[in-house]
Amino acid sequence: MLRPIECFRCLMYLAFLAIANNLSAATDSALDGKLEQLVEAVAEGDQSTSSKRWMAIVDDATSEDLVAILTAMNSAQNVGPLAENWIRAAVDAVAERELRGSGGLPTAALEAFVLAEDQHPRARRVAYEWLLKVDEPAAARLLPQMLDDVSLEMRYDAIGSLLTEADEATDEETKLQKYQRAFASARDKTQFQQAADALKTLGQTPDMAGQFGFLKNWKVVGPFDNTDREGFDNAYLSPNSIDLAAEYSGKHGPVVWKDAVAELDDFDDLGMVDFNAALVEEKSVLGYALTTFVSSKAQSVECRYESKLATKLWINGEEVAVKNVYHSGGGFDQYIVPCQFKAGANAILIKVCQNEQTQPWTKPWEFRLRITDSLGGAVQQASAQLAK
Repeated sequence: MLRPIECFRCLMYLAFLAIANNLSAATDSALDGKLEQLVEAVAEGDQSTSSKRWMAIVDDATSEDLVAILTAMNSAQNVGPLAENWIRAAVDAVAERELRGSGGLPTAALEAFVLAEDQHPRARRVAYEWLLKVDEPAAARLLPQMLDDVSLEMRYDAIGSLLTEADEATDEETKLQKYQRAFASARDKTQFQQAADALKTLGQTPDMAGQFGFLKNWKVVGPFDNTDREGFDNAYLSPNSIDLAAEYSGKHGPVVWKDAVAELDDFDDLGMVDFNAALVEEKSVLGYALTTFVSSKAQSVECRYESKLATKLWINGEEVAVKNVYHSGGGFDQYIVPCQFKAGANAILIKVCQNEQTQPWTKPWEFRLRITDSLGGAVQQASAQLAK
């Protein structure tokens, strides 16, 4: 049984904890309020007020407040990059001051924040960079957990580390396993190619087009007239009612649907569908390409495609992209179009228009298209049974 003095001490200790917790909550609330006020000032474009509110945060915050400041990036992202920059600058100022003063930062809290995938990707990156300043070995602990991270920047570092491990592995089986893992998780084109090339040297035949989500088998029809570029807005067929057995009036006579297969071997042209090869090499023409994607469920996806020419894109008869630009720079994932797929078969139709220019660099009449999630990972097709 506790003596009276011991009971008194216990009561005093509990009271102290209650007061400390209340003070902590009040401090957190005050800081949250200052952060909200800073974001509001930035949103209003008030530079002077933003600067004053930023200084109020930096002057009062300690290293224990770093996670709270980092978390504010979640709301700052709704305002825009400028608000994020103000928050980032506050983190850097507080962390730099605390590091100079005490020589340490709250490593456990920073590490937990880095691993929290529901936090802002940029904020997690900032936390990671500061964590490594005081705990360099943390990279070896954290990166293996981030091979499938929702932050593409963190995933890039994780895949890079794995590729280095694969390069340095001394036995072939370890190399193979690590390169296969990198190939499956890479979202960066260069890293993906590095893993694919390494697998080939190990006697593997990686499905590059499939792993990227490029659609391989198409039906194409054309050429149709695009003299004076007027074909772009001419409807030579109805996207809502396509008959693969139909015959159309082409530029030089009747045309019908033909098979076309995307490039599957050359990495630079991976997934490319070439109208010149499938139809005819000609100028001032246009063609259509059609394929079907069988989705396992109703879902949001991204239709990512590339073409140096003018294009229109339809999903299930609905026009989702109009790009009336000729001989643009092109580039991997040139256009990223959010789309909604239904469960079962989804018709993807693209119209690609060639103009009258005859310089050698205008020769390509092609496109490539892939279906991905929001991070650029391939969305795989379901069983063909669902198409019925």
